[in-house]
Amino acid sequence: MRALVLLNRFSAISLIWFFFGTISHNCLAKIPPSGIMFLNGSWKDALKTAQKQEKIIFVEAYATWCAPCREMEQEVFSNPDVANYFNQNFVNFRANIGTIDGEEFKAKYEVAYLPDIIFLNTDGEVIFRDNGKMSTSELITLAEQLLNDQQQNKRKKNTTSSKNVANNSNAPSPVFTPSNTNYYAATHLDRMYQEGYRKADFLYKYAQQLRSNNQITAPVANDYLKKVCWNPSKRHQASTINFIYDFADEAPSKALELLIKRHKEYDDHYGGLHIETKIKNSLRVGVKRAAINRNENDFKECLRLARKAPMQNSRDFISEIKCTYYLEIKDWNEYADEINGYAYRNQRPDAVFLNNAAVNILYNTSDGKLLKRATNWAERSIKVESRYYNNLTYARLLLKQNNLRKAHEIASLAIHLAQKQGESSIDAQNLLQEIKQRGYW
Repeated sequence: MRALVLLNRFSAISLIWFFFGTISHNCLAKIPPSGIMFLNGSWKDALKTAQKQEKIIFVEAYATWCAPCREMEQEVFSNPDVANYFNQNFVNFRANIGTIDGEEFKAKYEVAYLPDIIFLNTDGEVIFRDNGKMSTSELITLAEQLLNDQQQNKRKKNTTSSKNVANNSNAPSPVFTPSNTNYYAATHLDRMYQEGYRKADFLYKYAQQLRSNNQITAPVANDYLKKVCWNPSKRHQASTINFIYDFADEAPSKALELLIKRHKEYDDHYGGLHIETKIKNSLRVGVKRAAINRNENDFKECLRLARKAPMQNSRDFISEIKCTYYLEIKDWNEYADEINGYAYRNQRPDAVFLNNAAVNILYNTSDGKLLKRATNWAERSIKVESRYYNNLTYARLLLKQNNLRKAHEIASLAIHLAQKQGESSIDAQNLLQEIKQRGYW
């Protein structure tokens, strides 16, 4: 399973520990002086700074209990190359979802996984987003691409503004030709597509235009690929290979299906691991979108593509995206079935994943059978690695099921582990107080 943490809208409320108040210099203290210099202030301060400096904002949404977040902090943000590049080119901000300001950021940008890596423009609009731990090279490569895109957009704007074009509202609309695509506004291309214009060169350029504007491309890209793949011509063959790769980022889509079908060609060029990661990320995004839109057909199509895709541990990945879907639509029985299947198949499952599955059940249902399942997941997580975070989850589940004696025992153990591991134990201490108020001493 990918190293990331699933959240729900209630979990952050109960995880407010380690810090009090807004995101402040305290959350920066853990970053070495040679690491990324994260802004000492609120999210509003970050926006103002970005507008003043005209820079992209880099945000990591995190929590103190998130293991992958700590790994990013220790292994990636402290890297001198990463630090130098980000300190020079971005306004950097960390949103601790366990604080008031961080909770507001979480709600505004619908943070559902940790760590959540987000790049935003000076208006606070998302340019790029990805979830889970990134390596040093992945983060720098991504940042370089985003800056390059920004510089190209600035050059295009400067070129356009320098042209002295008369604003004649009576002038006829120009006719599309492949050589002068940059002349056309996106709205003009939209209108041509809506009116049924479907020549291959036009579809190719229009899809590229949509992609550069971070808009949905699949319908247009599908139309293009149907033309060139069903009626192949030498003129399109070379560009189509690259087109399939570029537009396989959306799921479900014909581009992704062709990438999966012809994966050996792409494996040889990009590397098998890179292509597998690309396919997985596309399917993750597609399933999440299908869940948000309650589009069961797209969800089933993503599952079909996932079953065809060449990847290691494919059953675990399919369980992961099913869990994403069922979590979003709040189908807790199906969600629990998938978690059980994952735990049964793996002798050493991911401890963080199981713990957070238990958290999702804890805060979203009072069904006795589901709570017992979640308790088993928490116990299994502790068997893999006994840490403060999963013992705390276990204690909360026991309390919710009115097992006060056992809950008291495990909460006390969680406090001991926190002291041993150098973590704050305030949540466990509060839990002990709640247990005492319920009548157990």
